[in-house]
Amino acid sequence: MAFNWQSPPKGYLKMNTDASCKGNPGKASYGGIIRDESGGWVKGFHGKLPGLYTPLEAEAWAIIQGLNLVKKFGFRKVLVETDSVGAMQLFSFRHLHQDHPMKDVIEEGLEILVEYECVIVHTRREGNECADKLAELGGRQMRDCNVIHTPPTEVVKLLLKDRFGDNWRRVTRLSQHPLWALPLKTIESYANSAPNPIKSLPLHHHPPPVCAPLMPPIGFLHHQPSSRGYLLQPPSLVILH
Repeated sequence: MAFNWQSPPKGYLKMNTDASCKGNPGKASYGGIIRDESGGWVKGFHGKLPGLYTPLEAEAWAIIQGLNLVKKFGFRKVLVETDSVGAMQLFSFRHLHQDHPMKDVIEEGLEILVEYECVIVHTRREGNECADKLAELGGRQMRDCNVIHTPPTEVVKLLLKDRFGDNWRRVTRLSQHPLWALPLKTIESYANSAPNPIKSLPLHHHPPPVCAPLMPPIGFLHHQPSSRGYLLQPPSLVILH
């Protein structure tokens, strides 16, 4: 088993979930992240759980909230990772005991798993750091569930670490590259051939001049209209120190 985060198989998304519990039982929060096969951000979520929960219950609720998000956005073929063996096992039982406090919601989650072709597997904590950070951030929220469309600043370094390993700091050099300041018409010859830098940055040498595709991808790169056409610029999320 690999300890670090691994990309999902081709054609799959990967959702990592985690929970934070202050006591047993205690106040709890949860978080999760959905990424594509290239490690690009798709969606995130976090929030507080009302009342008191055991760590196992909180981990199970993190999975359930993630599955609800899968259903809401119609994602299919999702590999769900949790660092809680107990929570994973809860979803492996087709028939929980009638007195189990989470029987109804677990069964609802199982229906989503089947309908949307999802699979739950276990991962090490080292492969779940983004979800862990989102669960921590969830404890600061006022709402039960928040859908996150762009990566929070606190998670960006972990995203890059998962994607590029020890070489993730090289991504920050893109923010100083002069190409970012050029109008699109100057670099349009590159636009259709150069992929998203966040997904394709060479790991063994300095990055060559690259730019985004004409259509903004899921991830960190965006287009901004200007009087001279379109300017490509790195968002603040990848300007790290």
